[in-house]
Amino acid sequence: IASTVNTVIGQRLVRKLCPNCREKFTLEPQMIDKVISNFNLKKEFVFTEGKEAENKKMKMLGIKGKEAGDKSILQALQENPELLDQVSNESGRELRHQIFETEAEEKSVSKKQPGKAALELYKAVGCSKCEQTGYKGRMGIYEVIEVTDEMGSMIVKKSSEDELTSEAKKSGFISMHQDGFIKALDGTTTIEEIIRVTKE
Repeated sequence: IASTVNTVIGQRLVRKLCPNCREKFTLEPQMIDKVISNFNLKKEFVFTEGKEAENKKMKMLGIKGKEAGDKSILQALQENPELLDQVSNESGRELRHQIFETEAEEKSVSKKQPGKAALELYKAVGCSKCEQTGYKGRMGIYEVIEVTDEMGSMIVKKSSEDELTSEAKKSGFISMHQDGFIKALDGTTTIEEIIRVTKE
């Protein structure tokens, strides 16, 4: 298998929010902490530390021609979703990969993040166009693993799932539920829907 497979793709279907009645809401601080933990978000992109600090973060990410102002990085990306596809010159990776913690950052001792947490998402409401469900249509959320030479060798050696995941993250792998978070961030679906399908 290791010598013949180039890419492994996993997918789940989630319900899409009805664009006619979806509502944006601001998460409570305790819920923001849960979302950060569940999706391994970088805290500094959820917390806002003032205009100067946020613009420095934008510059660090290689985002040109845009300013965060007093908003968090995630809020700025939410308003300009096309930026998620932008490649940072420093890391050579798309910004969608950089809003999540690396494995090294996950293992580091967590420090209190200065500033104020700010995160807005969307929720289902219900209307006549979606038969009061709040959802209309479905879409896929994905995770893609490129089987590199190193990955192939690890498969042959029967490395554990954790070891394979660790290796995949070095190539910018984001999990299915993290891909789902990005789609919840832009209002295509909800956090509840992502958690429902990825925890089954």
